[in-house]
Amino acid sequence: VSSDAAIKGPGTMTAQLLALHTRHGLPLADVLALATTNTARVLRLDAKGALAAGKAADVLVLARDDGPDGPALRVRDVWARGGRLVQDGES
Repeated sequence: VSSDAAIKGPGTMTAQLLALHTRHGLPLADVLALATTNTARVLRLDAKGALAAGKAADVLVLARDDGPDGPALRVRDVWARGGRLVQDGES
């Protein structure tokens, strides 16, 4: 996964990150750190990147779907900036 690759939008990067877990077996905690903790640290976004006191409470909830092509993860819920942005996969 590379942030400087020819990515057409956030959906492409999300698919790449999820594939690291579902297709290549990387632990989900390590995959999520690529897009959360590590990114916030590099960009010096001190209020982001982890659920902890004093940090922004942005939360992403993933759901596992076991389909005919193998396991997949989908975005189920998102909370950010004090409100729910996605509920049951719908924004």
